[in-house]
Amino acid sequence: KYVAGARPWGEKCDIAMPSATQHENDGDDARQLLANGGNAVTPGPTLPTPPPAGDRPAAPERAATLPAADLVRLCFSGTYTEDQLLKRIAGSAGLAAHLGTTDILEITRLLREGDAKAKLLIDAMIYHTAKCIASEGAVLRGHVDAILLTGGIAHSDYITSGIRSRVDYLAPVHIFPGENEMEALALNALAVLRGERAAQIYK
Repeated sequence: KYVAGARPWGEKCDIAMPSATQHENDGDDARQLLANGGNAVTPGPTLPTPPPAGDRPAAPERAATLPAADLVRLCFSGTYTEDQLLKRIAGSAGLAAHLGTTDILEITRLLREGDAKAKLLIDAMIYHTAKCIASEGAVLRGHVDAILLTGGIAHSDYITSGIRSRVDYLAPVHIFPGENEMEALALNALAVLRGERAAQIYK
């Protein structure tokens, strides 16, 4: 069951699977979950995330699906190093490679001003994203509770409405614009400073 516009702590369940910005919980939330029979929390299921060169949608800095044979030829062409190729797939690819920016405000400005190239690229990204979402519907045999669109690009009504119009036959589409990575980093750093959590070293 997907609970739109709310967190799942008040739902009767065995396991709660919050999605996107619904993950945050405190002591009161935990007590409410336990009172309703819940005994575990796990992130809600989302689209699989294969490697950058895999079959996934294009993004501001990431290429979409790549033709395998052409990619193999490029790898053995001697033209690029491994690091350069990886950058051409994720980091300096996607909209950045064609429009010179990943700024959603700048991209939407180009759309408003009637930039034909920007519209072509954005429409291609919308098409491919919808195609990937629809393919997951087949994997789930049509049993899709909800489709969640997140990230900075979800601030664009043009993009989210374009995706929604192609996939809302599968399930209700919910928009969570913005990214929470910096907030999560700040909150965890604060927890370390307060002695509530041990600092981790990643190598």
